[in-house]
Amino acid sequence: MARTTLNGLDDILKNMESMRVGTKNKQIRKALRKALIPIRDQVKENAKKIDDPETAEKIWRNVQIQSGKSKNKGEIKASVGIKGGAKKKGDKARGVGGDTWYFRLIEYGTRFSPAIPFLRPAFEAKKTDAERIFTEEFRKGILEEIKK
Repeated sequence: MARTTLNGLDDILKNMESMRVGTKNKQIRKALRKALIPIRDQVKENAKKIDDPETAEKIWRNVQIQSGKSKNKGEIKASVGIKGGAKKKGDKARGVGGDTWYFRLIEYGTRFSPAIPFLRPAFEAKKTDAERIFTEEFRKGILEEIKK
C-alpha cells in the first residue's frame, strides 16, 4: 500500500475547523477521487502494454478508482485497483474486461514468472500530480463550502 503526505494546506485546515464533519469528509472524498484520475489513467496505459491480445480478458478495462471505509475511525481511503481483483474461489466478480483475477500474478510475480509491475510504477510516476490536484480541489471545495 502506498501512502503520501501533503503539505501547504495550513490555511484551509484553519477554515475547516468551523465546518461539520460530514461536509469536510464530502470535500475530502471528492478531491481524493479527482486526484486519483491521473494515476488511474497511467495504470490503464501500463496495463494495455502487458495485456495479452490473444485473450478476451483486458486488465486495463477493469481499472477503477475505489473508495471505502477504513478500519480506523475518521480515516477516509480511496485507491486505484482492478475490479474483481480480490475475489475468492467461487466469486463471480467480473468487470467489463473479463475475469482478470490473475493481475496480482503479473504485478508481483510468482516463483515461476518474474514480476511485471504496472500498478506501483503508475503511482510513482503520477504521485506529484495527484498531490497537486488534491490540494487544489480540496482548497476549492472548502472555500465553496465557506461561501455558502
